[in-house]
Amino acid sequence: MKLGAPQTRTVLVAVTGMSPAVLTETVWALANPPTGAERVVPDHIVAITTTAGRDRLHSLFFKDRHWATFQQKLAAKLGRNKNLLAGRLRFGPAQDHIRIIPTAGPDAQDADDIRTPADHAAAADFILRTVREFSEEDGTRIIFSVAGGRKTMGALLFSVATLLGRPGDRVTHVLVNEPYENPRHGFLYPGCLLGPDPLPENTPAPRIELADVPFVPLRRLFARDLGGRISGYMDLVRRLDDKVAGLAEVASLALDINAQTLAVNDRPPLKIGPRAFYLMLAYAHLARTAPLPLVPFKKIGDTVRQLPRLYRPADPTIAWMTEPQVDEKKFPADAHKSLSDLRTTLAKKYSLTTPQVDRIVPHRGRTSIALSPESIVITT
Repeated sequence: MKLGAPQTRTVLVAVTGMSPAVLTETVWALANPPTGAERVVPDHIVAITTTAGRDRLHSLFFKDRHWATFQQKLAAKLGRNKNLLAGRLRFGPAQDHIRIIPTAGPDAQDADDIRTPADHAAAADFILRTVREFSEEDGTRIIFSVAGGRKTMGALLFSVATLLGRPGDRVTHVLVNEPYENPRHGFLYPGCLLGPDPLPENTPAPRIELADVPFVPLRRLFARDLGGRISGYMDLVRRLDDKVAGLAEVASLALDINAQTLAVNDRPPLKIGPRAFYLMLAYAHLARTAPLPLVPFKKIGDTVRQLPRLYRPADPTIAWMTEPQVDEKKFPADAHKSLSDLRTTLAKKYSLTTPQVDRIVPHRGRTSIALSPESIVITT
């Protein structure tokens, strides 16, 4: 999917177990949000479940027609906004909507439960395939509901959301106040109780709240990887894990005091300005003698003044040696500007990632070089 494409359809993807109420509760909460929030009615609903969960959905929602009644009650609740339901809330017993997790192994069957590590691996692959079907559609927003099913199912759906989700997608959990969350009352939505136990006296009105779970959509970093061939959940996780490690990997930083150059990861040396060089030299000196010191810009000037005594280039008139006249008032701002420019240069000339640059060049959020002493070389 193209990032930033206009959203024309909303798909609710939920994991469900023996309590299908998470579907009606989630849809109810989406359609009746707090004042000022966006009112959302999914166009299409997909429930990922087991055979036991499917049978429960069939019996409760379709055989007993509670899903049809729910739609009528929701329309009544929406009042003049009931037109939002027109053509939406597509959900039924068809395989397009109720997706059964397969068992592990070559003789795959519909799983009646998820018990073993092999079952969990098969579930992860299936959830990945199911979500990818919708995440590749231009203009489709996905709402991931992690409230139902076994905890592992919710965790796997959340993980897949981080792998395949895009800006604009949502991960949600639904909350219901006491005593309605007790399955013995059989709560589906306000006004619908199907359980054997009556409500206690003076029970408060039901309150359904939708909690948005923050997540980081990695698709923004790995769009090309996610658009190619994916053999399975673990294969994708390993591939992206290797890439994430590489995003911040910096094997070495070398400074040459005679050439006034800086080199990263054995790439060709890069000539940098005198102010940027003596600042990096000062931070590199500190990192080699006192790993990861937190030195604010206004204090690095003390080390800068010592550089001519600590490091003596062959040519004492080299620019970085004659430049460091530290003005106490201007120095912090000048230092920040020089290092900010250096960050831009490194990203452009070396094609370094932001995490890599962050480890090399001190900035307001982290005033040190985040490398081990042995990875920093100062050539004299």
